[in-house]
Amino acid sequence: MTLWTEEEDEALRDGARDGLSYADVAARLPGRNRDMVAGRAGRLGVAFPMTARKRETMAMQGRRGGGASGAAWRARARRKGAQGPARSGSARS
Repeated sequence: MTLWTEEEDEALRDGARDGLSYADVAARLPGRNRDMVAGRAGRLGVAFPMTARKRETMAMQGRRGGGASGAAWRARARRKGAQGPARSGSARS
């Protein structure tokens, strides 16, 4: 395992600010791959923008981001026969 240098961290921050993907940043850092860049970004708290490919995938799935809402989760759980967490203020029989 090779430790990250200040120069690599700065290149990662610059890439995120410029809207590059993890893979684009990795291509500029010899010896680093996409997963390494993504992991380092997470540890540094550097947020990369959502890629066009990810936006397209989420749109095809009917999602706007963040995951299933409570209502969607409960509907999916009912279809699978699970009870799920009880909602406060609602009467269940």
